[in-house]
Amino acid sequence: LLLNYKETKPTDETKWTDANKEALLEAVRGGKGLVVFHFASSAFPDWDEYEKLIAGGWRSQGFHGPKHVFTVKKTDKDHPISRGLPSEFTHTIDELYQNSKMVEGNVVLATAYSNPDLPRGTGKDEPVIAFLRQHADVDQMYSHIEHFLNHWLEPLARDHRSYVTVAIGCTGGQHRSVFLVEQLAASFSPRWITLKRHRELDLG
Repeated sequence: LLLNYKETKPTDETKWTDANKEALLEAVRGGKGLVVFHFASSAFPDWDEYEKLIAGGWRSQGFHGPKHVFTVKKTDKDHPISRGLPSEFTHTIDELYQNSKMVEGNVVLATAYSNPDLPRGTGKDEPVIAFLRQHADVDQMYSHIEHFLNHWLEPLARDHRSYVTVAIGCTGGQHRSVFLVEQLAASFSPRWITLKRHRELDLG
């Protein structure tokens, strides 16, 4: 099955019914293969079974920069989907989806580096970041830091404190800490002047 559907402007004729959705689920449960093409990974944002079925993807938090050439690298995971592909190959002009959501149980079969010199490039291994998002300890740490800052930033500002420094470290300083800093900066920058620095990546 090849799915290239996104309910951008649904009508009575194009909107999926509950029967349509159940038919797709039953087909896959029955052994049919499913390829979700392009922006179809953002379809049905309120359908949890679909999100699990397609292994996450763009959903609501994804983004991309302009089309460009990038290198795809296989991971060391053996799977029929990627078996036979070269360990590394050049992918011609395309959009590199970033910050894709991964659901529990996903296995990353290939990655592509997001070049920070390009518009919206993150300089990070996006699949690793998406995988970390699913780890309970990382989510818990983020929630604790976010709650602390939400509670104290206003009182500190009223007390004429000019800045607050938040430092996060992890082994290597290139994955969990980077992810947490990026998420915190994205959360607080709409309300506060936010500066971020990744020491090990040398990215501002």
